[in-house]
Amino acid sequence: IEGDAQDVMLAAIELWSTFAQEEIAIEEEVNEDGAGSRQLVQHNFVKQALAPMISLLLSKLTKQDEGDEEDDEWNEAKAAARCLGLVAECAGDAVVQLVLPYVQNGLNQPDWRAKEAATMAFSSILEGPSPKTLQPLVREAMPLMLQAMKHQHMMVKDTTAWTIGRICEVLHGMEPPVLNLAAVEALLRDLLPCVNDTPSVAEKVCWAIHQLAAGFSDASPLTPFFLHMANALLTTAERQVPRQSRLRTTAYEALNELITVCADDCLPLVQQLLPAIMQKL
Repeated sequence: IEGDAQDVMLAAIELWSTFAQEEIAIEEEVNEDGAGSRQLVQHNFVKQALAPMISLLLSKLTKQDEGDEEDDEWNEAKAAARCLGLVAECAGDAVVQLVLPYVQNGLNQPDWRAKEAATMAFSSILEGPSPKTLQPLVREAMPLMLQAMKHQHMMVKDTTAWTIGRICEVLHGMEPPVLNLAAVEALLRDLLPCVNDTPSVAEKVCWAIHQLAAGFSDASPLTPFFLHMANALLTTAERQVPRQSRLRTTAYEALNELITVCADDCLPLVQQLLPAIMQKL
């Protein structure tokens, strides 16, 4: 992973990703039915190499390509983020204290590469560690991430919107709630204007709104914001964007989820929206 040759380095990261995937699969099989029909041996290679491996993976996160938010080409930053996610899933809470200083430092850096890399690192460890461990860290980090949605660099906003969506997907809806009413209000205040950002950023913002709504058994906490959210999603769904963009689809999916979980007191507002929705069909 430390080598200069990119193809060799990518292959090394992929090897460790494979180790982590295999160890996750073994753990799942053992938890499901004991050793099962196979004689399973858990070597714990990932946990044995955890500290130096995480240090190396974190060092690769700042190797982003400019314009990466619109680029599907695989690179060392993306490979490192994927591997870090698998390592977190494999090693659980042990990962948090190794990654946390990097995240805390990077989120407060003005340099876009450091800020984007720190945000990606945080996103990558949301599955694996326990919600109890992650919840206070999310509450601490959320104001910084919402501030980052105003950053001038598109990649910072793109990754931040994705990370907020991941927080809502993985942790929102659990007890105790990771997002109280004040946090939801702050999130929507800073996130909703970004549906007017670049198609890539706007798409991830719509996805984050989808995950936020999905985390409520009913939308009572969202009732004060329902009409504003719905109108913002309808407006962004009509933007003229490149053919390959999924912005329109993602916006309508978010609107559908919002209406699905809406509280009874939102039904008159839904009726107000129906003519506008029907015109789009």
